Amino acid sequence: MYFTEFYMLLLNSMTGATPETRLVLLKWASLFGQSVQTGERDVLASALGMSQHHVRVALEYLFREGYLCKIKSAAKASSGRKAANRYDYALATECWVLWCRTIESTIWAEEFLYTLNCVAHEKQVPPDNSKVVADVKGRLVTTALVFLANSAGYVIGCNEQPLSETLGMSVAKLRQTIRELARRNCLSVVAQGVSPSLMFGRLLPIYQIQLKCPRYKYVKLGISSAERQLTPIQFTSGLIDFYRRASKRRNKDRYPSQCSLLPDEHYYELSKIFRNKKLVIFINHLCLSTILSLITEYTHMSRADHYPSDGIKLGSTEKLRELVYLKLTEGLFGDGREVREAVTLRADEQGFYHTDTIPFFTSYTLSELTQELVCEIKMLSKQWKLFTEIYDLGARITGYLPNYLMLARLASTEGCQAIESNREPRQIHKKFILTTDYVLTVLVRNDKIIDDCMLVVDELWIAKSELPDPRIRSVESLICLKK
Repeated sequence: MYFTEFYMLLLNSMTGATPETRLVLLKWASLFGQSVQTGERDVLASALGMSQHHVRVALEYLFREGYLCKIKSAAKASSGRKAANRYDYALATECWVLWCRTIESTIWAEEFLYTLNCVAHEKQVPPDNSKVVADVKGRLVTTALVFLANSAGYVIGCNEQPLSETLGMSVAKLRQTIRELARRNCLSVVAQGVSPSLMFGRLLPIYQIQLKCPRYKYVKLGISSAERQLTPIQFTSGLIDFYRRASKRRNKDRYPSQCSLLPDEHYYELSKIFRNKKLVIFINHLCLSTILSLITEYTHMSRADHYPSDGIKLGSTEKLRELVYLKLTEGLFGDGREVREAVTLRADEQGFYHTDTIPFFTSYTLSELTQELVCEIKMLSKQWKLFTEIYDLGARITGYLPNYLMLARLASTEGCQAIESNREPRQIHKKFILTTDYVLTVLVRNDKIIDDCMLVVDELWIAKSELPDPRIRSVESLICLKK
């Protein structure tokens, strides 16, 4: 995982700067912009939420290295006497340009700025107190991970070495800070790093950011058209089940039935690689992140009618397949290893197959995962398109709740008959109807008058909706619960 160019240029150029100094620069740019600051040192420290010591060290470094400009101030100190060596400070033009491009290049700009400047987990202290108002390293690491997160809030394959160098701290301190952030529920470590295997190199950890900007809120969205759970992925589940059944067979010359195109002996060899539980968890979360992040993108692409330079329509299945394949290869081979090309299976006269199995297994795995994910994204995008048309084009899917369902209390029995004509839901109670197989978490703006809702056929069910849209069906209540 690499930083976006402008963020990397901004922080990597700060050779020898402490994490506190780097944070001062980021907070300065976000709070003050290019305006000149004439406040006294303690006032400046209070505004930045940093200790006076850290601000003093940062100002010296940032001026010396050209990030800040300073001029001698003619203003008087708060006591009424002229300050002896008092200066005004302002952000240098080059630094301001890099900062603006940094904000433009991040998906989560508002979350990035909120995380940078909010006072979380700590109480306010007087500005003359030497203690930092908030955990500096935690704040800096969180903002970096928010910046790296994809549109679903996942950070895939976080490489600790370049990240620690960019933030000006050791790898050990970075790991300690991430553990503390996970304890504070600022992020979740959804998949640990995986040691190198026959098919893959070292797989780096996957994090999910807990988004907290008050301008947004989470709602639950039920989708009724799904036929199975989103996770675990069918590809990995099939391999695990096949290995379990094959291990119990009495006749070692016969394999249990399987539905892949591979010969039984090759499928069995592949299933042995996926005995690694950490590897399976990693791939499941990589696939889930890919699905959630591309649903919105594919929905937008489907609305586009123009063709890019490669001649493939943006909303086409071919373009989606390219995007899925790219995200999978980046997640599985992000350490720089090249994806091995498939070796075509050849049958000799005796009917035996010869191949370099590991490159073939790699290509086969990528192909099967890509095909499965493309089907899931296309199915969910049809429902997601209806939601965004009714409510919010800027909404984002940020999570999936496995083994959850939604129940709706209909306002009348007519609603039951209307739904039964399209789908045959299993009735839980006289007035409650099971209508969802998927429950997703969706991030919407806080000013949107919307609560938990569900998509059923071509309608959106929600309680107490005031929007005059014929595709909205009002229900008495919605309940989301675990199966």
